[in-house]
Amino acid sequence: MRIGQIITIVADRKFGFIRSEHFRDDVFFHFRTLVNLNPKWLRIGQDVEFEIDELLRINKQKLEATIVQQPAKPLSFTLDEESIEGLRPSHHPKARRRKPGWKSRPNQAQPTDEHGSAETVDPGVD
Repeated sequence: MRIGQIITIVADRKFGFIRSEHFRDDVFFHFRTLVNLNPKWLRIGQDVEFEIDELLRINKQKLEATIVQQPAKPLSFTLDEESIEGLRPSHHPKARRRKPGWKSRPNQAQPTDEHGSAETVDPGVD
């Protein structure tokens, strides 16, 4: 099954066209090929799954759908304002107040001699 969007509906003549990324041309469908879809509920931009007649495509170079139905899985999901609030990231209230511990430590430099090199102190030797 291929997926596409309805781009044209001619209700009085009972046909329409589907645009799909699989084909360069639009796919023709007749209302009799609709499965579990009411023609009154069809709208432009609606996502549908469809199958095409492969013999007609090869022999006459025409794209015609043999089955048109609702997608088995939703292809897109729209959120309302109430559900968006629950999805926004929330941090712990104190997470941004504290600075990282490594920034607050004083810089511990080793003592150097008059030449700029660090002195090595051997604790066992007097």
